Amino acid sequence: MTLFAAAAAHTERIRLGTAIEPMYSRHPLVMAQQALAVDDLASGRLGIGTSNRMVIEDWHGLKFSSPLPYLQEYIEVLRRALWKESATYHGTFFQVAFPLSRSAQIPLLTSALGKKALQLAGEIADGVLSWTCPAPICFRRRFPHYTPELEPVSFRHPH
Repeated sequence: MTLFAAAAAHTERIRLGTAIEPMYSRHPLVMAQQALAVDDLASGRLGIGTSNRMVIEDWHGLKFSSPLPYLQEYIEVLRRALWKESATYHGTFFQVAFPLSRSAQIPLLTSALGKKALQLAGEIADGVLSWTCPAPICFRRRFPHYTPELEPVSFRHPH
């Protein structure tokens, strides 16, 4: 986020976006506050992902459990905080009630490698990021009737 903010301070023409910010090491309300601060410099996209067991457990010492259900709640809390639908959320992983002073409809993208993650991304996110899977393969997995002529950069969730 810091590098993103530094880059945003030096351009008014380039639309920026984070790649994949790991969710376990940053609470969604903290992520929302950072995203709003960066949005003041330049509007863009925010990519959120689960990371992996080695990074989360071995490096950060955090529990890496239920990554897709956790991601689903994380995006819900983050979207509510950013888009100001409601600052209150009571779920399995998060119990929050936090007012923010402003809102911004920052597009939220999620990382996805496998079929279940791609399915979830299609349900909850404004787009998908995949660092090991070329877009045509990802979209063929998620959309069986995919054709290269209709190759999208991302898919949109109807909010």
